[in-house]
Amino acid sequence: MSESIVIVGRKPVLEVLKASGKVDVVFFLKGIRGELLKEISELAAKRKISVLEVDQRKFDTLSKGTETTQGVAAKIQAFQTWSLQEVITYSLRRNKLLLALDSVQDPQNLGAIIRTAECAGVDGIITTVHNSAPLSMTAFKTSAGAAAYMKICEVNNLVSAMEECKKAGFWSLGTALDEKKHSPKIDYNLPLLIVSGNEEKGLRRLVKENCDFLITIPMLGEIQSLNVSVATGVILFNTLRERGAW
Repeated sequence: MSESIVIVGRKPVLEVLKASGKVDVVFFLKGIRGELLKEISELAAKRKISVLEVDQRKFDTLSKGTETTQGVAAKIQAFQTWSLQEVITYSLRRNKLLLALDSVQDPQNLGAIIRTAECAGVDGIITTVHNSAPLSMTAFKTSAGAAAYMKICEVNNLVSAMEECKKAGFWSLGTALDEKKHSPKIDYNLPLLIVSGNEEKGLRRLVKENCDFLITIPMLGEIQSLNVSVATGVILFNTLRERGAW
């Protein structure tokens, strides 16, 4: 994806500058103040990126009516995407931990998952071109800038991508609400591909059938489901715990 998008919020703009993302220009709403603004201005100047002060009307046009902009926006080159092989190769040299999203459609969920995944040391995220949330301003802002650091791969066929990961030595671990086949004997130190499903329907049948392991998150309350971003976070940080992170 090579077109430009506008991101809003002080933290997302700061993080994309820190991550050496492709920033065209930074916008400040006239009259705003704050410590982070100084850091944003200094980073932009260091990278020879223009910082423009604009009035409320211009800023509202840029931010497309987003309510919580914090008076900061930036025009950036849209999410850089990577090939599946690049993501696999990179992960095998790093934490050997990948995440696949099966038709996650809410951009806020996507952004929250990217943020959690980056914090958990996920090396890359595989998502689908169709029936998935777009890599948009909303997703970027919700990620709190984590999207600037995450390698994201878009594929046409998730099952085929899972098979490629398997050939490279990854074991796939899917999340399922109704699965009885919880496997406590998973070796979490193996290269792992965590697979999270759609907000409403979970994993599609073929995706589920191609997982090496299926696990559930124990539920003690009356409501038997978690938001997909929360559930993904539970699985990722449990993986870190099993790997001895704490």
